[in-house]
Amino acid sequence: MRMTAFGLATLAVLVGAVPAAHAAGEPAAYRMTTSYRVYWLGLPVFSGSVTGRRLDGRYALAFSSRSIGVLRVMHRSRVEAKAAGIIGPARYRPLRYRLRAKWKRKQRSVDMDFTADGGFSLSVTPPEKRKREPVPPDVAAAAFDPLTALLHSTTVPLDAKACSLAVPVFDGKRRFDVLFEPAGKETLTTLISPLLDREAVKCKVRVRRIAGFTDKEIRDMDKSKDKQPVIWVSKLRSLKMWMPVHITYMSKWGPTVVRVEGIDVAPLAETGQAPVRKTGWTPPASTR
Repeated sequence: MRMTAFGLATLAVLVGAVPAAHAAGEPAAYRMTTSYRVYWLGLPVFSGSVTGRRLDGRYALAFSSRSIGVLRVMHRSRVEAKAAGIIGPARYRPLRYRLRAKWKRKQRSVDMDFTADGGFSLSVTPPEKRKREPVPPDVAAAAFDPLTALLHSTTVPLDAKACSLAVPVFDGKRRFDVLFEPAGKETLTTLISPLLDREAVKCKVRVRRIAGFTDKEIRDMDKSKDKQPVIWVSKLRSLKMWMPVHITYMSKWGPTVVRVEGIDVAPLAETGQAPVRKTGWTPPASTR
């Protein structure tokens, strides 16, 4: 899955995983797993999950996705990504990011490690072949890795206005902002969980280029500027955060939908191992 606007919006559905804050009397440590499927022309083509954990002032995220159904017959693909960092008083501070991706017969890896003084080290395999202007280090260091960026975008307080923010991202090649804009409210019918509010906020998502894009990437983005993803977010009150639950997108291959298929929340003991209690939800077959 390329890190396009659609790829970023897909991650937004998956990364509603770690609460930004907790109220008095609630456990400060959580583990949450969200499972999802991607549908193309009504056919399932990707499935995966993300597991996020908040513990002792730190966060960790693990994302996994693989091709299924008719797409798997044509192309076996898999994406694994991990991120970890510190939950600061004002924002998340990433410490490391790892990506391992296989699409068709091509494999790619990205390793980023961040330092306390705002610097970072970067390793991309295989090396970039296309003509691409490198992103200046100070421009890249001011952004989040993709997983931390989407975590940051979902864990705004419930009393904040959903979908009214710009999130800076550096994916190892490109520096860009993901812009979320409110587009009204709707009542969910088939994707309701006991953990979620029925009323959802509809958001438009677009990407603002900053640096590191090739001429072809710029042309492709300009062609698709009128086909940006639309995302629906709902309040997950137990973790006091907004939870993305649904995405629609018109790709060059046809209508594409990303749906949350299951949510599992497990508060943890501060020492960090066993869950204190567990609540989960999987929608009935009629809603899938």
